[in-house]
Amino acid sequence: MMSATGLGASVLTMASRGGHVSMVKLLLESGAFVDNYDHFSTNVLNNSRDNLPDITPLMAAAQHGHEAVVHLLLDWGADCNYTVKTMGWSPLMLAAASGKVSLAQQLMEKGANPDHLNVLHKTPYEISVGFKHKDMKDYLEPLTTIRPQAGRECYFFVSLSCSFDCVFRN
Repeated sequence: MMSATGLGASVLTMASRGGHVSMVKLLLESGAFVDNYDHFSTNVLNNSRDNLPDITPLMAAAQHGHEAVVHLLLDWGADCNYTVKTMGWSPLMLAAASGKVSLAQQLMEKGANPDHLNVLHKTPYEISVGFKHKDMKDYLEPLTTIRPQAGRECYFFVSLSCSFDCVFRN
């Protein structure tokens, strides 16, 4: 059940990313590890998977807005506070980036930390502001106790390697 694609992603992560609920359920029932993390690409210069984002199936589903898959993975005990080591992103941050409040609500019900800071010292709330998701911002604002740092606004974008980058504007 730990088979991987040529990009290093498990079948469970790819099914989660694509929103294939029945396939995700079948894989979990067949023994796939719910919190298996995957490398989504390799370094073209040395074919190394070092220093690449480690994405869990839950993170892939949250990033792509698949509510039913997120629900299923959480029911199977997926870690709602797992963070990508290289960037510090959590499933709640990816839900904030997607703009789907229902995803954030599911994660919060399972104990997601709204005050988690990524490597740029941004919370899920600040990510929702950066992506201009008003409903998400309104949902996360009262749950977040860490307030944004004044002076620099962060604009996020998704790179082709499935990672998130930030550009600052003063």
